[in-house]
Amino acid sequence: MTYSLPGILATGDHELAKNSIQLLYKLSKGENNNGRIVHEVSTNGVVFNPGNVNEAAQAITMLKVYMDWTGDKELLTQLYPEVKKGISWLLGEMDPDKNGYPNGNGMMEIPGLDTEMIDVVVYTQQALGSAAELARILGDTNAAAEYQKKATELKSKINSEWWSEKDKSYGDFRGSREEAVPILEAALIRADTLHKPWEEELKETKRNLMKRSADTSRMLFIITG
Repeated sequence: MTYSLPGILATGDHELAKNSIQLLYKLSKGENNNGRIVHEVSTNGVVFNPGNVNEAAQAITMLKVYMDWTGDKELLTQLYPEVKKGISWLLGEMDPDKNGYPNGNGMMEIPGLDTEMIDVVVYTQQALGSAAELARILGDTNAAAEYQKKATELKSKINSEWWSEKDKSYGDFRGSREEAVPILEAALIRADTLHKPWEEELKETKRNLMKRSADTSRMLFIITG
């Protein structure tokens, strides 16, 4: 929905977009009721996956895009409490160390990859900016200022703490050695199975990681080519 609704909005079918958003939030509230957005639901209404971490953030930005096209303040007023719940869930329950980086599964489908993920972090930053704009529309000035401040701070942190100058790339995840070893092993299996050229780079990353002393400090890792 995050990727399809902008196209639907551009065609002018705003009612379909509105109904879709309302359905998503209705199902998510019924399943989770804490701001978490469901990932997958069967046609009979059974929730298959209550939600990956990135989706709570994406839904907030999706609502902001809908507002850009429609100015539907009535729907925003209805769903704004869920927006606030979503931000609280991301930066509260899903960020136990309070560093601004929610922990959990994102969009990279690699077993065990549920630590601090680049896609989750970037979508969270985008959601904070979107939430700030939605709050401004409804006149919630305090929340708007708070969300915008956090969005600005998180953007700066991403560009400083997630960028690897050596690799000229942003990292895929941040984690301790203990967290990283099984993730790298799973990525190696995946690279070998799919005959990907970055298998040797992953092996070198793992060799270098095993030379480090075991500790709980978080490091930046790149596991995709």
